[in-house]
Amino acid sequence: MAFLFSLLRLCLLYLICHTVACVPANQKDDKRLSRRMQLDAQDVLPKRQLEWGQINFIHTTDLHGWYEGHMKERNYRADWGDFISFIQHMRDRARQLNVDLLVVDIGDLHDGAGLSDVTKPDGLATDELFKMTDFDLLTVGNHELVDAGLPNATHMNLAKHFGDKYITSNVYVNDTSINETDPVPIGSLFHKLTTPNGLRIMAFGVLFDMNPPAKDTQIHLAKDMVNEDWFKNAVDQSDIDLFVLIGHNPARLDITNHDNNSTLKFITETIQKSRPDIPVQVFSSHSHIRDFMVYNENSTALQSGKYGDTVGWLAMTGIKSSTYKGVMNPAGVPNPRRPAKPVSSMSMNETSETADTSSLKYARRYLDFNRQTFQFHTNTSGDDTAFDTTDGLGVSKKITELRTKYHLTQYFGCAPRSYCISCRPHDDEGNIYNLVRKALEKIVVSPTGNTTSRLIFANRNGIRYDLAQGPFMRDDSYIVCPFTDGFRVVHNVSSEHASKILGSLDIKCPSGKGEMTSESLPVDDKDENGSWDDLSGSTDQKVLSRRGVQDPVGMLTPGYTTSDDFGTDGDDTQHSTIPHYEPPAYVQGNVTILSGAGQVPEHYDVVYIKHMEPKVLAALKCLDKTQEYKVDDYTDATINTNTLLQLYAQKYWNQPLQSCAVGGAIG
Repeated sequence: MAFLFSLLRLCLLYLICHTVACVPANQKDDKRLSRRMQLDAQDVLPKRQLEWGQINFIHTTDLHGWYEGHMKERNYRADWGDFISFIQHMRDRARQLNVDLLVVDIGDLHDGAGLSDVTKPDGLATDELFKMTDFDLLTVGNHELVDAGLPNATHMNLAKHFGDKYITSNVYVNDTSINETDPVPIGSLFHKLTTPNGLRIMAFGVLFDMNPPAKDTQIHLAKDMVNEDWFKNAVDQSDIDLFVLIGHNPARLDITNHDNNSTLKFITETIQKSRPDIPVQVFSSHSHIRDFMVYNENSTALQSGKYGDTVGWLAMTGIKSSTYKGVMNPAGVPNPRRPAKPVSSMSMNETSETADTSSLKYARRYLDFNRQTFQFHTNTSGDDTAFDTTDGLGVSKKITELRTKYHLTQYFGCAPRSYCISCRPHDDEGNIYNLVRKALEKIVVSPTGNTTSRLIFANRNGIRYDLAQGPFMRDDSYIVCPFTDGFRVVHNVSSEHASKILGSLDIKCPSGKGEMTSESLPVDDKDENGSWDDLSGSTDQKVLSRRGVQDPVGMLTPGYTTSDDFGTDGDDTQHSTIPHYEPPAYVQGNVTILSGAGQVPEHYDVVYIKHMEPKVLAALKCLDKTQEYKVDDYTDATINTNTLLQLYAQKYWNQPLQSCAVGGAIG
């Protein structure tokens, strides 16, 4: 028995070492986490076949560099090579069923994971992976525009590679490769295509009304774009069976959210004023949620998650076309049955299949991004050889090589548990902002010493994702915070004023008045190019759990439980609901050094991430209008928002890798 126990222990250690990087921080890299880790989990499998219609769409968006997959989360651990294999099988299936399939992506390809963000510029290596994907329609995200040089790089690289399929109807760039004085579209203004079965499609690609625009770009606001001659001429072409509108734009307009100025419904309605009988299918993004919205009986919008956790599926039947030569409802598979009518608007006697007499019928599904799901829907479950394609395996191999090349599997320590953005209260041990507070206090130290009391401030927008239990590697530094803001300091702020800064960061002190108001400061939580958008997870998690089916406790992994205009049956795999707690807007670390007599200090150093400087200085000015404060750098370049948790893990989580347990789902 002792021999068997020892043998079992050795086997477990071998598996860990071959699924997580078995390398101390002072050594070179090991192999990446295995993309087939923990495949014994049975609770991640879907149970329903996909509906197939006259035309079908695979939709991805807001990848943010997650090409390697969520290797420490069981729900979303497929890599990009697996996805490419999935696409190829689904195209074969569409041909067998005599229907059409289009593959769509809607941008934001970096700022979120190490593989895309370790290079300068961001995406230098991963754009090549992206170009290996057989997309039919694409558009640009705001993160392809935010840094100097990126708009032109996107224009010269991605747009040139994909040609007319890369559509940027309202995004223009100063093209440095030609002697043009006027900006040119980054991609094509529109794309007209005919599917293999003869459907004639007019497609547009629209970024939200980004104001101000990124450097070296022009954004034509939607209200102006729809009045431009090229747009009106494209809409008015006679030989169109379907409009497809893709946009780095949320499906729904939320006037309470400064980051959600969606224009998709407005553009859709503008098209329909000229062409009321032609359906408009919309694919949306940017707010990092799963959603499906019914605009009207001829138009719906699908939104498909973020960070490589979701593949959106839309099936559509009933499009009138004189040139279509495929079938409307393929045999042997479920078909779309629902008209474009929200469940909430139906009367008590109506069902989703009887609520309307329109010829258009829809089905939508949100697929978890894992191999089990991909294999289930390609009829290759349990047979890796049947599922993996040559192209998919090649991309997976390339991902492994890149992770090794850029040392993304360098091991720094063992995260003892998972830390989430919003599944636990912000002061809970399992909340990542509580962890950030501890790291601020322990790691953000001046090179001149640690003898001065200080308050240290960070904001929630720099934290992009949860931290999963298990090995903390270089990649995790980018996953949690891809930005590299340093820390700044205002010295010798009185205790009275320093203690009030946290409550003063989001209020404005009017000129000439002493009272504070609730009016937002003019400087928001974005830099001049909008890269610090407020998508740190509060929006994601809120919709993960906003109205879910109550599942048996302990039977399912935590995950998406989506409610949309078609109800609560959109998630391909059933999960238990993740609780939501609103994250704090700001995090404050407090290092108070008492005097020998135990007295609280009279002054503090006020330390903050550089990105917050306008707000911190405005708050200080409001608290004391007579004081002039001098600003200095507080730490050297090795301590920044990207390295903060890496340094903390190295110092406080120094457990040997061989005993570092990997968790399952977060939540």
